[in-house]
Amino acid sequence: MSATETEDRTCPVDMDLAGSMTEVLAGQVRKWSQECQRFLEWQRHHVLVAESTNELRSRHEAVLRRLLALGRMLNAATSDPEFMDRRAAELLKSRVAQLQESWEVSHGTMTAAEAGDMLAAHFKL
Repeated sequence: MSATETEDRTCPVDMDLAGSMTEVLAGQVRKWSQECQRFLEWQRHHVLVAESTNELRSRHEAVLRRLLALGRMLNAATSDPEFMDRRAAELLKSRVAQLQESWEVSHGTMTAAEAGDMLAAHFKL
């Protein structure tokens, strides 16, 4: 068999594609998580502790919606059983839970006492 025939029978797909995609997605999860942390800190200092303006509340809602949407997109990929970085998948799940709690605190029907308990649990107040 010639070298050309052998090359024709070789699968043209990168066999490490899953590994490289996992690496890229895990990196995006870490980047997204860092942005979520920055948002949660901003929220704590500027939105939850004082009377915020309508403009600030609107900005908060828009950013929180976007972070949750991005989290759902990332979750679609990382929740697959074939996704190989379980730490990234767990990080994503915990951040989404924090963002969902943030939504309940700021846009839900949570009482002030419940909001205080949630803040104390996450920020060790």
